[in-house]
Amino acid sequence: MKRRIEPFDILLMVFAAVSVIVLWVTLVACSAPQRGTVYDKRYSPPYSYTSYDCASYGRNGGCTLRLPSQHYWPASWQLCLREGDKTGCRDVDERSWHDYQIGQRYP
Repeated sequence: MKRRIEPFDILLMVFAAVSVIVLWVTLVACSAPQRGTVYDKRYSPPYSYTSYDCASYGRNGGCTLRLPSQHYWPASWQLCLREGDKTGCRDVDERSWHDYQIGQRYP
């Protein structure tokens, strides 16, 4: 017995297809050049924060127990490159970030 395709199923398939296309375009359009002249350097220090998530709900729907969750992001270093009309920033290691100065050719 074949399953009937509902309008919601079609909407879900269209949404999935559009999402994949948008993701692909974003990745292609935003990719940084592999090499080029450094025009900016970016550093993000490590940081963390704590959030409290509800672990238990009471009969009235309110939260009765909250548990902490620790979130951590390590430091990151980026070199922003220009190669012809293509520009973008790429992640590099700390040493490369220190070795290449604005105006220098990478790599």
